[in-house]
Amino acid sequence: MSHPVLGSFDPFAVHPFTSNRGLAPQPPQPTGFPAPIPTAMLVPSAAAPVSPSSTPSSTPPSSQNPLHAPRPRRAYSPASSNTSSRQQQPIFVPFRPEQSSPDLPDILIKKKPAHGFGFGSEPSTPPIMKNSDASAYTHCYCEENIYLLATAFAERSDVKDSWEISVVFISNAGKTVALWNQSARQGVVVWDYHVILVLRPWAWLAKEESADRTENNATTASWVYDFDTQLLKPCTAQEYIAGTFPFHDQLPADFFRVIPAPTYLDNFASDRSHMVRTFSLISLVPMRTHNASLHSEGGPGHSHENQKDSTLSLVEELENIRYISPPPGYPAICGPRAKEKGVKTNLMEAFVRMSTRPGAESTIEEVETYGQVFDLEGFRSWSQEVRGGSQVHAAR
Repeated sequence: MSHPVLGSFDPFAVHPFTSNRGLAPQPPQPTGFPAPIPTAMLVPSAAAPVSPSSTPSSTPPSSQNPLHAPRPRRAYSPASSNTSSRQQQPIFVPFRPEQSSPDLPDILIKKKPAHGFGFGSEPSTPPIMKNSDASAYTHCYCEENIYLLATAFAERSDVKDSWEISVVFISNAGKTVALWNQSARQGVVVWDYHVILVLRPWAWLAKEESADRTENNATTASWVYDFDTQLLKPCTAQEYIAGTFPFHDQLPADFFRVIPAPTYLDNFASDRSHMVRTFSLISLVPMRTHNASLHSEGGPGHSHENQKDSTLSLVEELENIRYISPPPGYPAICGPRAKEKGVKTNLMEAFVRMSTRPGAESTIEEVETYGQVFDLEGFRSWSQEVRGGSQVHAAR
């Protein structure tokens, strides 16, 4: 059974969708010329086929709208310009280091502060200690470790141009300072004193208002360097106070002697006598010699050899037990100004001792040489101080 529609369908018929025949002619595409093209120059379209008998027209185009191609123009005419002043520059020029752009590390190292008195732009991150700074560390000699670190920082332009370097002694009247998060042991460690280094940005100190400063802003933070802490090295002053003195309100008051680094480097002196054991080493000599004579047997020569070995071991033993902790391998430190004054040691009297009595005598020389003493809240305020702002509490 066939469908009536399919029966009338002619597959060979011409339909619009199978051929262009029977469609309306397409109009010519618009020309890209600004002026109309003369009729004689138009190309015949497909809608109007050219008759084979027609010949090209020999009539010239109309002169009413002449066509011409634009010619390129020079920026200046060689004839009208001065050729001596306009010389052709070479494409490639030889490399000259003095005229080239410096590398980024050189820019950062040689960058100078934008303002006077060392006040530059705010540093974004604290300076990192070099391997040589940490390699000079000696256990139980924190005052010398910080002395070497302050010396290294004072010689680095990226530190001294952007940061105020201060040395801080921590102690109290009983010389029993409790510190947490110390590498000596877990929990709390009690020292007679401790020494740290603090950096405060110069640009931050130059500001007269602190409205824009926040505690967690790295660009406006004071940074603490402590070789013996388990906290980050460095960490912010707020983090250091919170992690090292978590129970300060339940313990005897601690005090902080803040000293500018140049003053500390010039006036500090230590012969390390505070690390020498207090008992008499002379009393060990006859005991050690008597023990050696009891163990000497054989002939006289054999006894002499035993006594010689015993004497050498005694010297080594006395040298090992002389100090509470082995001292550094370099000579004892004595600042240039302390050396001029003939000072051998002033560690305990000038730096560790805290003058906290209300009527304690204080001369201009002492304040200038040995810094200022703050309690914990005063030290916290000092670490956030703005030069020209409110006076911080200081206990002298």
